[in-house]
Amino acid sequence: MHKKPFDRAVPVQANAASAVDKTAGPMGPLRPTEALVGRVNELRRTHRAAEALRLLEGALVGQSELSNTLAIAHARLLLALYRPGDATAVLRQAYELDGNCAEVSAWLIASLSRGRHYDEATALAAEGCQKHSASALVRVATGRLLVDQHRFQEALPYFQEAYTLNPDDPRGLAWLLHGLRCTRRFDEVDTLATTARLADWPVRIEYARSLLDRYQFERALTELDVVNDVHAEVAALQVRLEALRGLRRLAEARQLAEDTIARKPGYPQPWVELGYVFHDGSRREEALTAFEEALALDPNSADALEWRTTELRLLRRWGEAERSAHEAVSRRPDIPLLYVELGYVYDDQHDYERALAAIERAITIDPQHDCVLEWRITELRRLRRFDQAEQAAREAIDARPDSPTLRLELSYLYDDQHDYERALAATEQALTIDPKHESSLTRRIACLRQLRRHDEAEQAAHH
Repeated sequence: MHKKPFDRAVPVQANAASAVDKTAGPMGPLRPTEALVGRVNELRRTHRAAEALRLLEGALVGQSELSNTLAIAHARLLLALYRPGDATAVLRQAYELDGNCAEVSAWLIASLSRGRHYDEATALAAEGCQKHSASALVRVATGRLLVDQHRFQEALPYFQEAYTLNPDDPRGLAWLLHGLRCTRRFDEVDTLATTARLADWPVRIEYARSLLDRYQFERALTELDVVNDVHAEVAALQVRLEALRGLRRLAEARQLAEDTIARKPGYPQPWVELGYVFHDGSRREEALTAFEEALALDPNSADALEWRTTELRLLRRWGEAERSAHEAVSRRPDIPLLYVELGYVYDDQHDYERALAAIERAITIDPQHDCVLEWRITELRRLRRFDQAEQAAREAIDARPDSPTLRLELSYLYDDQHDYERALAATEQALTIDPKHESSLTRRIACLRQLRRHDEAEQAAHH
């Protein structure tokens, strides 16, 4: 089974100063807008976005125009509720009323990107960067737009510029680290970490994620020892648990997840994380229960929807798994991995044509998602359509040259045709991208064994 990604890029975050009414005096009492936005943002941060939306929309009854501050707060709630189209509508209205507000431009770019309206977002980003030459936030939003399209190398200059424009704002630095991670420029990540401020929790968490990328699980845990901001607890939990799971310290991971659930009973993500821990311990029923608990708190959680289906598949409860997968894509038709999961359900039952059809639907959502591209090749291999599979592999590698799994899938394709030399060459290419990629390391050993190069295979195994 494909190892599905847990890492999710953090959204663009507004700093504290941007979440208040610009007319409020620095030393005076809270103005009504400031108090309302403060309450709304706190509810959103504590995963009570629906409650916050009712509060805000109730307060807005009768108002024909929103201030930029309220429009942004409104849009952020809608984004938290997976409604990027509605968020875009709110921000577009604010932008038409005041096209000179950099923060409105940044959030409009973000909402368009979240809704996969990339052409419109790109045009707005170009205009915004020109109009708001001193805005770090517009650069962050532009870089995020490129990340959403897997254009990591192109995103880096925007994150670098955001950090240069405002070195004290953790958003620019956190996203610069993220861009460097995605391009596997880890020496630069470490250099930046030694010269920049890691005190802000988004930055330290992003640096810890870079250590996970390099399988340095103990160091990642150490980096998070000093993260104690209440708003960082769930984000830090995700990284801590991935590190503990990587170290196979599953009992410790379970205890940490359960302790967080006890402290934050209304948060869905700790339940998802607990489900991952049970999954790694092959405790399918308990994992399924954890994902169901997450869905009770957030019925539209893409992670919980995906992994509920995964556990049902692994329990060989095919009918329930298929119903779960269809429910998932109906709830979140914007998430390509949910269609991939539906493809897994069919693949596990050897129905490769229907599996391929599900993967093709995922491709229409995100044509450059490496997991989606990988599984199209897999299903074509299963169907013994080798010429199409090789063409799909070549196109996928051209689209995502940063992905070791696509090179590995090409290796499997050659193996299916008993072309072990080319299979080994493809595996070696995967290892040039990620020298510690577990599947590629084991695949290299297998290729050498098939070529009966036993001494080299043993050496590769020890390596």
